[in-house]
Amino acid sequence: MNIRQIVFDIENEYLNIANNTDSVIYNSKNFNLLYIPESMLLKNRASFLDKKIEFVYLALNSLLDFSLDKYENSIKKAVKEVYNNFKITDDTSNMYTYSNINKKYRECSSFPSQIDLIKYLIEKNILPKTYIKLLESKPLVKDYSDLDAKMLDDKTDTFIVFDLKSLDTTNFDIYLSFAEEYYGDKLLIYIDEMWKIINAAKDRQIDVKISELFKTIRKNNAGIIVISQDIHDVLKHDKGAFGKSILNNAYTKMYFKMQYMDLEQLRELGIYSEKDISRLRKLIRGQAFMNIGDSGVNVDIKSSEFEKMLIEGGDNFEKSFNSN
Repeated sequence: MNIRQIVFDIENEYLNIANNTDSVIYNSKNFNLLYIPESMLLKNRASFLDKKIEFVYLALNSLLDFSLDKYENSIKKAVKEVYNNFKITDDTSNMYTYSNINKKYRECSSFPSQIDLIKYLIEKNILPKTYIKLLESKPLVKDYSDLDAKMLDDKTDTFIVFDLKSLDTTNFDIYLSFAEEYYGDKLLIYIDEMWKIINAAKDRQIDVKISELFKTIRKNNAGIIVISQDIHDVLKHDKGAFGKSILNNAYTKMYFKMQYMDLEQLRELGIYSEKDISRLRKLIRGQAFMNIGDSGVNVDIKSSEFEKMLIEGGDNFEKSFNSN
């Protein structure tokens, strides 16, 4: 179906899949704040650069965890100058290389990075030295390597994993906003261990952002999947309002065997019939209750040999992957 999938992985559970399929894994060494996905360019042809500059400005605010309003115009002008230095302008043709038979989108390594931006901010004395030192101390700046970023040029970006063990999870708002730049393509965003991410970035109102995505993401030809091992953590937040909002706006829901108290919490929300609650009570290991729209059914969960190899790897994986 040619759907791009982006996974936010706080437990390193998807790295094998990404490595086995030669896909993109973003970490603190290669994540470039100034990279512009082609899908963003195609969706916002007339304003793609302005939108990206706004993203970079807001990302700097997030990294520092305080407002840079006083320097907003100077910072945005600096970001634009850095892009211009790499021959990236409002002219979309500059984003491609051309041959006699086709055109190819710019490689990751041909974009400026946050390192280039920091150097420019220092050179032009745009921010106080204390701010610069704070930025330089952040993993996205101090760990970043052009060499590591260049390696992404050989990867496929139809499957992208954000390694949140390497990246600073407190800046999850940056990564989520970056993922939204892929709107325009068919897109699925997965947020695994959602509750751990919300707790790690609790001052960034990530719960509000996720709740809004559930209400609005469909209009962008995209979808969102959130995963949590303990529904109690989701349902207790904000007196149940957050959990109820997620469940009400998710067309498809899947529940595995739950503890009695978690089941009672779900029951108290009043969104399931006693018949469905009874189905949930009867679940055993390896089964799930799948709720699609107004319908629900208990299903057995089994993985194929190919899926096992995709997750675990192995000597026969490449042969099997190519044959599929």
